[in-house]
Amino acid sequence: MEDYSKLRIDPGAKPGAHALRKPVRAMYLAAGAIIIAILATLMGKAWLDGAVSVKVAMVSSTFPAQAHTLFNATGYVVPQRKADVASKATGRLESLHVEEGSRVIVGQVLARLENRDLLASRNRAAANVDVARAQVNEAPRRLMNRV
Repeated sequence: MEDYSKLRIDPGAKPGAHALRKPVRAMYLAAGAIIIAILATLMGKAWLDGAVSVKVAMVSSTFPAQAHTLFNATGYVVPQRKADVASKATGRLESLHVEEGSRVIVGQVLARLENRDLLASRNRAAANVDVARAQVNEAPRRLMNRV
């Protein structure tokens, strides 16, 4: 008979783990060796090639029109003279003969206002003046007739 007393089972070991240890360890070693070979190749290539020369240049964007201009500026146009126009009398605008920003000359009619109300007021004032003159002219005769 054989002596089986030397055979023992480790109570903490997983079943079948001892059979997989050697192939897994070999696989880890092979993967590590491949990674080390790749890193060594890349580092060796960088050391053997030396420094890479780089050319530096300034870049600016220009428009085609700027290629031939000597001076370029931005801003807005302000007129040398500005005239504010107002009417002495109020009324409705009958017609407008100019537009904003248009050039005008001295004496040019810019706009016409409705003047019917103003004409009626003027005529009323003229009639009141005529009545007052007539009363002034009549006053001496009335005084003479009373005496």
